[in-house]
Amino acid sequence: MGYTVAAVSGAKITDFIDPPDLPNFIAATEHRARTPGPSAFSMLMRVRHADSSWRILEGMGSNLLDHGVSGLVINARDITERKRAEEALRESEERYLLLFEHSPIGVLLMDLATGKIIEANETASRQLGYTREEFAALRISDWEVLEKPEETAERTQKIIREGSDEFETLHRTKSGELRNVRVWVKTLEVNGRAVFYAIFRDITERKRAENALAQERNLLRTLIDNLPDDVYIKDAESRYVINNPAHLRSLGATRQEDVLGKTAFDFYPQPSAAQYYAEEQEIIRSGQPMLDQEDLSADLVTGQQVWLLAKKVPIRDSQGKVVGIVGVSRDITERKQAEAERERLLAQVQAQAEQIAQIMDTVPEGVLLLDADGQVLLANPAGVRDLVTLAGAAVGERLTHLGDLPLAELFAAAERGGPWHEVRVGRHIFEAIARSVSANSPAAGHWVLVINDVTQARDLRDQLQQQERLAAVGQLAAGIAHDFNNILAIIALQAPLIARAPGLAERERERLAIISEQTSHATRLIQQLLDFSRRAVLERRPLDLGPLLKEQVKLLARTLPESIEVTLVCEPGEYVVLADPTRLQQMLMNLAVNARDAMPAGGTLRLALAQQETAPRPDLPAGPWVRLAVTDSGTGIAPEAQAHLFEPFFTTKPRGQGTGLGLAQVHGIVKQHEGEITVDSAVGQGTTFTIYLPAVAEAASAQNPAPAPAAAAGGDAQLILIVEDNDVLLDAMSDILEMMGYRVTSAGNGVEALAVLAMRGDTIALVLSDLMMPVMGGEALLRAMRARELTTPVVILSGYPLEGELVGLKTQGLAGWLLKPPDLDDLARLLTQALESTAPQMAE
Repeated sequence: MGYTVAAVSGAKITDFIDPPDLPNFIAATEHRARTPGPSAFSMLMRVRHADSSWRILEGMGSNLLDHGVSGLVINARDITERKRAEEALRESEERYLLLFEHSPIGVLLMDLATGKIIEANETASRQLGYTREEFAALRISDWEVLEKPEETAERTQKIIREGSDEFETLHRTKSGELRNVRVWVKTLEVNGRAVFYAIFRDITERKRAENALAQERNLLRTLIDNLPDDVYIKDAESRYVINNPAHLRSLGATRQEDVLGKTAFDFYPQPSAAQYYAEEQEIIRSGQPMLDQEDLSADLVTGQQVWLLAKKVPIRDSQGKVVGIVGVSRDITERKQAEAERERLLAQVQAQAEQIAQIMDTVPEGVLLLDADGQVLLANPAGVRDLVTLAGAAVGERLTHLGDLPLAELFAAAERGGPWHEVRVGRHIFEAIARSVSANSPAAGHWVLVINDVTQARDLRDQLQQQERLAAVGQLAAGIAHDFNNILAIIALQAPLIARAPGLAERERERLAIISEQTSHATRLIQQLLDFSRRAVLERRPLDLGPLLKEQVKLLARTLPESIEVTLVCEPGEYVVLADPTRLQQMLMNLAVNARDAMPAGGTLRLALAQQETAPRPDLPAGPWVRLAVTDSGTGIAPEAQAHLFEPFFTTKPRGQGTGLGLAQVHGIVKQHEGEITVDSAVGQGTTFTIYLPAVAEAASAQNPAPAPAAAAGGDAQLILIVEDNDVLLDAMSDILEMMGYRVTSAGNGVEALAVLAMRGDTIALVLSDLMMPVMGGEALLRAMRARELTTPVVILSGYPLEGELVGLKTQGLAGWLLKPPDLDDLARLLTQALESTAPQMAE
């Protein structure tokens, strides 16, 4: 015990014994003292050591009867360390037993000699459906399903020989269900017995997923092989890896072996092969796809010129490195010949994935831990924020509802593995899901609740869906505008020709005037369609919106009813944007007319101009931006109508009071200025249209550039070659030019025009050509003329405004262009200017 003799002399042994053991010790000694004759006893007790620690002693005592003195003789030995080792062993056995019993994977022990099951854990029992008592009477062959029964003996010998093995097999449960399992077996020696220690994991769902993936791959390969389009895959060196049958035929090959490992240089002429190789290497370098590349190429089999629409996108490995490309090409020759306009793909869907952070406090979703009664035990910052919105609660309080969703209903759905639940609170939209904590966890019986605020995502999704819908409608509108412009051109040209006919009655002349007036009205409607489809011609320049709006407010104050007050709120400063002032004035006038119609009894129209640094949407470039808000105090717009406001021909006005193109035109003008427009309205509370335009740092122009002086109109018998595939329009144009004093010859397309120029080029003063024609259009004709060193001026007529084509045409020396139907005065001036700028010497 570590005490000196002096320290224990005269002391009682009960002074050193642990109080809980003291009653037992006293009772035992008293009993022995009262027992007649010699007797002995033993017991365990905790005794305080001299260093104040407690030690476990095993005491052995006997009665002392000597010389008439009664007492006890006690011998004790310190067994503290042994007791500690025994306790540690017991705790270790309990821990390993817990691991064995509560392991999430099945564990079996099998006697190597008899092949019978010695022990099975709870998971194995649950997965196979047998009780532990039933396991004792089974062998592994009773539930393992093998094509060849002898495989069991072969595998057993392998495990004995190598000490372990890992394999996949089939298990049949007690109910007869077949399950795929992954098994790991090791030989062990337990208490002198050789046993198999087997761990197996149920991989049925994974195998099903793998089989489904294999089926999808086979389906995809079948689909690709049967596509009429050419599909191929190349590696990072632009060598062919996979080619579908259509592409093999395009290359003039019949077998994959004839193509694999080769490049475009092995099949295409040098210029084309070099172009393809450069494009592919740029995609591999930048990681950016090449979409909708149209090329005029020679067919490798027939030698004919064909138009190909190609897409090439990068292939990335698991680390994101570009390791090749997938290419798809389609023969669009027929479409190019038949269609009046090339379809454009406007949208590219980008997929972004968010990775869940490892630390709870950094995830954007709210994560909460609840006890069985719904009390909030823990919450991350997002969860604390969402709790206030959804339940007005905080950590430590008990939840009963999330918004109008009872918590009990959420828990009940979780028990069934239910999906996310949507919860709405005001304008906020949340998704919530609950999962119970595992029964093997110290927090068993608790719940994990995940809350996701999807308000912004839903808003952005709705905006993107609306943008995609409007873009698709814009494609259709542009095509309609092109076709109608051709029709209107014929009407607009024929009407003045008829008006010049001698002997027309006054009534007929009035009818012709009505036709011309209505043609002009239809032309304005077509302009609105072109604005909506973003095909209008813009003359953008740095423009300060402040002065522009001040002048516009003055104009509106004069044109709107006196019952409507027009105001402008604008802080001092410059609000410079890159804009076409005419189109912006048209936009403001359309919004003002809408506001006027929404305020039949009068009200206020307020224009507010401001600057902001943030973009109106997360996917738009960062600031600075200029914000223009147009607010009326009118009747407002119903929620169900707001989603369709910018669609062409949609109107909330009574029949006959609107075309439904005003706001569509506004939307198109804003988009052509790379801006954004939003609407905020409620029935009876007015409407606000907010336009966002990118700000620029350049100083605004002081005023619009002065128009160029008008050239004298009228021809001097010069010979003009008209190139037009529409016979009716060709006749009308010929008559108009002859009426203006020109001589005319014609061709039906660019190829015919080149033939006419080859024979009479020295007598032709100017070429007036349509842009879109079969065989060869106006743009190709101009390039072909310049390639042949023909300097004859060329004027283009187009059914829709020229966009990107205009820059290329001007570099080729384009003398000018007009939109169909052409204004006759504009046409006369343009022809005069083009002829005077070149002043060619005409041969007779």
